Amino acid sequence: EGGAAVSANDTIVVSGNSTMTIEGSGQPVDDGNGKGVLETGDLRIEGGLVLVRNCTCPHNEVVSVQGQLVLAGGELTVDNCTAGGEAGMIFTAFVSVSHGGRLIVTAPVLRIGV
Repeated sequence: EGGAAVSANDTIVVSGNSTMTIEGSGQPVDDGNGKGVLETGDLRIEGGLVLVRNCTCPHNEVVSVQGQLVLAGGELTVDNCTAGGEAGMIFTAFVSVSHGGRLIVTAPVLRIGV
């Protein structure tokens, strides 16, 4: 049964100089259960880096944040991924970018649902 590589019902916080990397093989993941590669309630990146690369989700978004995506001086980079979800590469209900936070997505086809 498929599942997200990183999954949390509540909040994931990446802070300071911390880095969370999810590296795919480029082959499609088994995402038939409704989850992409990173699925969480809230994602707070406070000075840290979250890097998701080489992931293919044929049925869902690569990154799914059901609540808030907060980039407070941190960075979310989604590199060389493909997604089949309705929202595209990233789904979130709310985005907040402050203190030089950055959202970087590189992909052959790009759709972001907010």
